[in-house]
Formats: sequence, structure tokens, C-alpha cells
Amino acid sequence: MCNRLKNYYAVNVDTAQAQEIHCKAYHCQECGPKKAYKLQQALQKYLESWSQIRFWTFTLAKSDQEDVLTHYKKLSECWRRFCTYIRRNKGLKERQRNFKYIKVVEQHKSGALHLHVFVTDYLPYEVVQNRSE
Repeated sequence: MCNRLKNYYAVNVDTAQAQEIHCKAYHCQECGPKKAYKLQQALQKYLESWSQIRFWTFTLAKSDQEDVLTHYKKLSECWRRFCTYIRRNKGLKERQRNFKYIKVVEQHKSGALHLHVFVTDYLPYEVVQNRSE
């Protein structure tokens, strides 16, 4: 049983049966692995619906004085601007401009963050490189 919600139960009013309540938090030793597995399965099913899967990694340099939250905000802002740039780029096909994506933030041992991004459509390297400069 989940340690965070010991002795908490939901009672079915029709049958009067009690069911243990779990916290369903990622950091819970019991609930976390179950929740992560369900998320992994949902993502896999979603990605299988895509005809193509492209993978990109985006990294920003992190200054020593910068905390993780500030770095995350900068990275998020850069990703937002990148998406806006792609969606407004008339040199790309409409399907490319309206790409779907799944992004995951990962932290290096150095503390710097980067994005792993799965996208539905091919984005030319030259377009991506020009925007990141």
C-alpha cells in the first residue's frame, strides 16, 4: 500500500466496499513506477499513430550563476520562439509548419538543461540551424 495515504479509503455507497486510496505521485515509491509505466504506454500509443517520427535535441548554455528554474524558463522561451518561427515560416509546407511534438526536459550532471523533442514532420536542418543562431 502507498505510504503517503495510509488508512485512507473510498467507500462505494452502493456496495459499502472500501477501496484503498493511493497518492499517485511520481516520487512515491509505490505509485511512481505505476504512473510512469502508464505514461510510457500512452506516449508509445500516441507515437505509433504518427507516420514518421523525427528526433531533435536542443541545448542552451547555462551560466554558473543561473539556477535551474531560470535556465528552464529561458529554455522554454526559446522553444516557444522556435515554434513561432517555424509556424510563420512561409518557406515550409503547411504540414511542416503545423507539426506536432512531444518534448522532454533533461538535466545534465553539469546542471544545464536540454530538450529531447519528437516531431511528426521533417524540418530542414538549415531552417532549424538558422533560427537557433
